[in-house]
Amino acid sequence: RRYETANGFAMDVQRYLAGEPVLAVPPSAGYRLRKFARKHRAALTTAAAILLLLVTGVAVSTWQAVRAAHAERAARTVAEQAAAAQHAEAERAEGERKAKQDALAAAEAEKKAKETAQEREAETKAVLDFVQNKVFAAARPQGQAGGLGHEVTLRKAIEAALPFVEKSFSNQPLIEARLRMTLGLSFEYLGAAKIAAEQFERARTLYTQHRGPDHPETLRSMNNLANSYGFLGRHDAALKLRQDTLALRRAKLGPDHRDTFFSMVNLADSYLALREYAAAAKLCEEALPVMRTKLPDDQSTLLCMVNLAGSYSGLNRHADAIKLGEETLALLKAKLG
Repeated sequence: RRYETANGFAMDVQRYLAGEPVLAVPPSAGYRLRKFARKHRAALTTAAAILLLLVTGVAVSTWQAVRAAHAERAARTVAEQAAAAQHAEAERAEGERKAKQDALAAAEAEKKAKETAQEREAETKAVLDFVQNKVFAAARPQGQAGGLGHEVTLRKAIEAALPFVEKSFSNQPLIEARLRMTLGLSFEYLGAAKIAAEQFERARTLYTQHRGPDHPETLRSMNNLANSYGFLGRHDAALKLRQDTLALRRAKLGPDHRDTFFSMVNLADSYLALREYAAAAKLCEEALPVMRTKLPDDQSTLLCMVNLAGSYSGLNRHADAIKLGEETLALLKAKLG
């Protein structure tokens, strides 16, 4: 009843024997699949085995990748922790190094301050001993412990002490320089500008050699030497030295330091001596407003006003000269009497 012909039935039997779907039943997907599996069992088994191997391989690879990712994250974490620890250690070491450096710098500064104090003490003691035993001693009776007689003048007493300085401080150049400065000022006030200049020249040489060309003591000796040149009428030499001193003081001490202003006043004095009134006026006009504010009661401010008034007079600005001169005179009377 299922086949129209015997040949159709025979063909279905052959399909069955061949493991193919027969036509006698509806060809469902499950039926077709079972038939296909039976017919290609060996191939399907091999394919299944290969698929299993592939799946297994993928699973193993995935598992290994996951483990590698975990290991990488763990390694990164360890590396970050190690880097943080190393950074912290470096900061600690840098802090210790800086603290040690600061301590050494403080110790060095303390040592230098102590040495400077000792040098100052030695210089002061040498000057006092010199004044007491070589200058004041000259007033003793003639021939007694360096005495030159009761009527000896101060200038004679100091002149007599000069050889002592020449031979006694060859191994103490800074003390010799300090004594030269003291002697130079003394001779300058006594009107012996030539001898004063000789003392300041020697002091400048010693300070330059042992303190440096821009040390405040060196600059002070240059300033005093220029003043001596001015008293001797060597105005060109005084001008050059005062220009050098001002440049060094501006660089070393700054533009607002008292010594810098004092150098400006002295340089203006040299310009006046050489009748370079415009240069003197320009310098004083630059310095005076600041000096009035920073050094209102300083004698150098009054000297600056004197020089500026003189500059105005040389420039025929007589009204300005009179006005500033009257103001300066009033301040001088109030300050000096």
